[in-house]
Amino acid sequence: MRRRFWVLLHSLQWTGRCSSCKGKASADNSDGAGEEEAGAKDEALQRLVHSLGFEMQEMERLVRGFATGEKKSTVAAHKKDSASCTSLADVCTKHSVFLLPFCKVAMAYKGLRATSAKYRDTAGTVTTSEYGETEATALLHRCARRIGAKVNIRKVKGLSEIQLLGGALATLFAALWDSMRGFRREGKHRWQELLNGDAEKIKQLHTWRYEVIKMHVEAFVSLQDACRSVFGMALKDLPSRQGDAAFRQTLCLCISTINSMTLAIADELHWHLSRPSVKKNGEEERRLLERRITDCVSSMWDLTNTFLAGMVEENITVIEDAEGGVQILSVVCAIEDILAVMESSVNLPVGMDGFDDSRFFTLLIMWLLQTASSLFHAPSLNEERRFVSCLQKLWQKLAPPLEQRSSDKVMTHRTIHASLNLRYAHLRSEPQGGEGDKSVVPNPATSALLLRMLERTVSTFLSWQLKRDTVKPSMVLPYAVFCRTVLEVEVEIYFLACKKTGRELTTPTDLFHTGVDNRKEGTPTDLEWEEILKATSSLRVAVSSLVHAYMRAFVSQDLSAFALMEGKKGDFSFVKRSVYRFMSGISTSFFPLLRRHYIDSAGREVLTTSLHSFLALKQVSDVMDGDGEERRHGVNSTFRVCGVSLSQATEVAFFLSLYRRDHLSLITGSSDPADAIDGHAVSSYVKEVLFALDHNTAKQLWHLRSKKVLRCFTGVSYEGEVTDERQQRRQAQSILSVVHAHVVHPSFLWMPLFQLQEVLFVLAQNRELIEGLQPYLKSPKADDSAAIAVFHVGSAGGTLRHFAKVLGYVALRLYVVSNVLRCYREFLLTEECPSRLALGDSTSGAKKRREWAKNMALTLQKSFPGLAAEVEGLDPKRRTHRKRANRRVLARLETACIFAVRQKLLFHVKKQRRKWRAKRAMQRLLDGSDGDGGGNGTVSAINLSETVAQDEILTICLKRADARAPLGFSLYGERPCIRRLAGSEHKDDNEGRSVDENMKDTPFSAALRAAGVVEPRSVVGWCVVRIDGADVESSKAVITLVQGKHEFSMSLSPPA
Repeated sequence: MRRRFWVLLHSLQWTGRCSSCKGKASADNSDGAGEEEAGAKDEALQRLVHSLGFEMQEMERLVRGFATGEKKSTVAAHKKDSASCTSLADVCTKHSVFLLPFCKVAMAYKGLRATSAKYRDTAGTVTTSEYGETEATALLHRCARRIGAKVNIRKVKGLSEIQLLGGALATLFAALWDSMRGFRREGKHRWQELLNGDAEKIKQLHTWRYEVIKMHVEAFVSLQDACRSVFGMALKDLPSRQGDAAFRQTLCLCISTINSMTLAIADELHWHLSRPSVKKNGEEERRLLERRITDCVSSMWDLTNTFLAGMVEENITVIEDAEGGVQILSVVCAIEDILAVMESSVNLPVGMDGFDDSRFFTLLIMWLLQTASSLFHAPSLNEERRFVSCLQKLWQKLAPPLEQRSSDKVMTHRTIHASLNLRYAHLRSEPQGGEGDKSVVPNPATSALLLRMLERTVSTFLSWQLKRDTVKPSMVLPYAVFCRTVLEVEVEIYFLACKKTGRELTTPTDLFHTGVDNRKEGTPTDLEWEEILKATSSLRVAVSSLVHAYMRAFVSQDLSAFALMEGKKGDFSFVKRSVYRFMSGISTSFFPLLRRHYIDSAGREVLTTSLHSFLALKQVSDVMDGDGEERRHGVNSTFRVCGVSLSQATEVAFFLSLYRRDHLSLITGSSDPADAIDGHAVSSYVKEVLFALDHNTAKQLWHLRSKKVLRCFTGVSYEGEVTDERQQRRQAQSILSVVHAHVVHPSFLWMPLFQLQEVLFVLAQNRELIEGLQPYLKSPKADDSAAIAVFHVGSAGGTLRHFAKVLGYVALRLYVVSNVLRCYREFLLTEECPSRLALGDSTSGAKKRREWAKNMALTLQKSFPGLAAEVEGLDPKRRTHRKRANRRVLARLETACIFAVRQKLLFHVKKQRRKWRAKRAMQRLLDGSDGDGGGNGTVSAINLSETVAQDEILTICLKRADARAPLGFSLYGERPCIRRLAGSEHKDDNEGRSVDENMKDTPFSAALRAAGVVEPRSVVGWCVVRIDGADVESSKAVITLVQGKHEFSMSLSPPA
């Protein structure tokens, strides 16, 4: 019997839910269409209930109790919990402020039961009540129980009158909302009963519906008046409640509940007023009701938001008690309810926005942060996760979109970070038509308070993490979202403050001295915004410390997991590790932090903690070529170095070198603080970055030459000029700004001036990496015979490498940049003084050979007149700023060149290459003679090497059976120099590649062996000077003289 009874109750409950869902699904249809799709009639249900010995009202209460878990107030176990709820209901019915609102709500609720279910003679009237006053009182008690749990009144001891009034007001709003939902259900049921009714009864139904709507509107307006009275009394009582955290928290919860109920009730009323049956009663009166609802909502929002601002902006610390976790969960639930109502409110008019959304969401964020920062003990992981999710949703509602404008199509890049470049570009620009001011927090006092709350919350999260020292894998993404959201808020406020103060975001033109650049600050419009800039800097330091704490925990856990997997021979790739997922989640906000902080004030505050994070990432991912592994796991990324992209790693290398200079005493001195970065770690990081840049540059040069796009660093094609206009523009842009190709594939080929200056600084601070590469690069204490510094790159060891090519690439790029900017300076002087144009016509032959520099300088001047101002952080629209930027660019170039000369980092690349080739050729000849088995061959090889060393000419005799057969070597373009030998390409022995000694002899190789050259490849780079005694100066002459000959002599000369 009990089982049958439960099945019956369950079926009744399910029927009620389905009917309500159907009513909700058909809400947007017309009355007739929506209400005709109802279920069965009530007769069968009533017969079933009566057969069980119950009345319909008793069964409804019983089913509601099973569905909601509500119990009667007479149960002894719930007497204590229901005491506060009973007091809320008593306040609603007995307090003078709520007498009229309660009567209005009760009248509206009793209006739902004004007629019988059969709809006989009393249909259309609202003056009779079928259930009397008890139904309204029961509704009030149910809502009081629900509101008491939501606003945490049950947990507060010694409720004050204001707290009771706030809870009672929220209870009345909840009762009105329940009445509105019951009104929709009752209307649908009555329409179902009249599917086949006559027109008179249908008209009476429409009249009843309209009268009930007006009753609910009157109740809504009366609640607005009660809200004004309650908040007025609360404002008078606030001074006596200083420091009472529970009092303020309860009122904030009541305000948030009232806000969500206000929107929900207004949305429901507008839905009812939009029904076709209601429109028939008069358009003018319906518009009057809509206007009253709109005015009421706007007034309520202004009132509650003003009161909430007074409660939150005083920044009273919420005192933690044993229910701290319950408290933060109540706040999160209240905010989630508001967001859910805003998302579901689709019936409100479009122009119904009398309240300030940005201010309201800012207050909610501050309230949420204030609650979290007051907890000394960490809440549960689920509560932390919900807190982070709620904070993210609020920020997404508040944050203005960062969109690319039409003027940004040819945007130049100041940094490698796209989002940061857009903000720098929009910093000086005015809002375009239709955009308006989209500032997040235009009030400086509110901005300062929000920043302080963010910093306190970050410090609270840091203290929780230091106590735990571990992180659950399920919390990786929530913590990443929290750090990213805090940084996004800081970025918005920071750039707003920069715009308000007119701050010029320039960097020092001389990186090689510790002095700060002579920055000319903009005229501050308000000193309060200057304090906000300092607050944002402090928040950046706090976030970097929190990221470091999380990174340290992730790295420790990943290394432990890797050790276990390594013992079991398992696969634990980098892209599956927690540290990779965490850094991927914060990369868009955390990666630009170092560069943004440096551009802001050239400060060093975030260096230690941020650099520790990148070094920890390298510790886990000590892999040079990681893109193959990532692509196997479906991750599309660029070439990875030290766990990040090469462009990011290059920035980190610069800041590591900057840290090494500023903290040299900490690295090498006796004092060794716990957070100091070891000099070996800096050198190891820089070493891998330099190798990756070397690798990328060589790869790009080989690709461009093989495709015959470019021939060298100057951007000149094989035909001697640049024919592609787009390519020429990109080459010109790369002189000063970061082009997209340099972001995706960083190399020395596209490196701009400011980054080239930083690379020179890196080489100067890490001289052990270039020790011995040049005679003048040896340290004073080093021996003359000291070997070149070579290193292993990567954790797996590998071939020993040196950075001779890196020095050459740096010298070549500086040669290109300096020549272009010299021509650029001449064009600027000519533009200012046209009389210099005559001097410019009489150019020397050397200048004519550098036509590529003139072309790129002309492109810079004509196509990008404001480029220098953009990359130097000035306003490109102002002529004075453009002049200042040009002077700064030329001063930066001069500083870089002087520094490179003083540090002996510059040399003539071509001459040095010739010397290296000659030395290498002689060494190969000697090595080849030593490797022979002795005897006559050894003597002849030694004599030949001595002869070559003295005469610098090697003559060989070539023979071939077929006059058209290949000789077995190739030349360098138009130069008569040996480029490679047939059989395989020439490989540099310095890179550790083996030489194939079993390569089949060609006529050229056979002639060399006959002349005593044991290793034919040793003559690569030598020049052909004579054929059969005739001098040759080009490869065409060589081809002409050897064409069609079976036998001839060839004289070779080693490179100079």
